[in-house]
Amino acid sequence: MLHAIYSCLSGETRRCLKIMSLILLLGVTVVPQVWAQEADRIRVKVGDKIESHEFASAAYRYPVFKDAVINYTTGGLAQGKLNYHQILSEMHFIGPKGDTLALDNLYLVKFVAIGDTKFYYDPERKGFGEEIADFKTVKLLIKHKFKPSDKERGVAYGQYSNASATKTYSTYAVNGQIQQLSPNEYLVYAKMANYFITDQNNQFYLANKASVVKIFSKQKTAIGNFIKENRIDFQKEDDLKKLLTFCTQ
Repeated sequence: MLHAIYSCLSGETRRCLKIMSLILLLGVTVVPQVWAQEADRIRVKVGDKIESHEFASAAYRYPVFKDAVINYTTGGLAQGKLNYHQILSEMHFIGPKGDTLALDNLYLVKFVAIGDTKFYYDPERKGFGEEIADFKTVKLLIKHKFKPSDKERGVAYGQYSNASATKTYSTYAVNGQIQQLSPNEYLVYAKMANYFITDQNNQFYLANKASVVKIFSKQKTAIGNFIKENRIDFQKEDDLKKLLTFCTQ
């Protein structure tokens, strides 16, 4: 079963991810006693050797790799242990040799089912959206991602303050841009979430008024009135479900 997934990778991609090095942090390590207490924030410290399992357990969607099925556009299936990495925006699986590998050839993937949850690939923005509601003609998805949000300086054990400019010590890369950290600085990753709507062609739309009106163009006036009367907040899951229920009834 694992071989079925492994065989879908190109030769170039058949390698151990060595997860920490691919997070694009150079010379950075985890401070586990901090992020373990704050599920939506991860702090990493410059200078020490990276131990991948601690950082990864916070960055992954699930605490462990879970039984999953990859559904391909060709109708084929592949099974294995998968997990979604919310920093790298990659779907990872355990290879035949126990290595952690990234799923490749994503244009062939219809969706990935991890347990009872389906994940759909967004080719434009990259990464996978997690299905939270299916309205038959459209689906509501959420995309989780950890992004660098700030730098902090260690003050005392378990305490931090905002960092100011100091002599640099090491660097990390974000979206191709080299950033710098001093010896006592911590890079803070914040967990962010965006909601998306997919149509019957699995086209991704950012969940906002313009997208909803575009998808349901024949109901433009009614949708506008519903949004206004119900004060729909496009950052709230319940509001989006309420709106899409109205649109698809």
